[in-house]
Amino acid sequence: MKGIAEFLRLKTLIVKDEIYLTEGTRMERLLAIARAAGADRYLSGPSARGYFDESMFKAAGIVTEWMDYHGYQEYPQQYCGFERTVTVLDLIFNVGPDAQQYFKGSSEGADA
Repeated sequence: MKGIAEFLRLKTLIVKDEIYLTEGTRMERLLAIARAAGADRYLSGPSARGYFDESMFKAAGIVTEWMDYHGYQEYPQQYCGFERTVTVLDLIFNVGPDAQQYFKGSSEGADA
């Protein structure tokens, strides 16, 4: 992840979840990590809706946001059609150093 962030020139702090001491169910551990990191928002992919307990996060004062992959600029992919629910690796492998131009909300590149 750090290599991808560096390639994309992102200035996002990345740490291993192992630095947080957590116990309990999957949701309890996730909430404990969010709290320990000082989060007030939690962004999750749409596939997590099946198990994610928003009420736990809401009770802790953490707003849950769901990733929406629509609205991103299409980029040339190797095969016919455009598949938007792929990883950032697909973008990197298909457009290389121009990947930042396809970030949502960016006119010339990411300012994330």
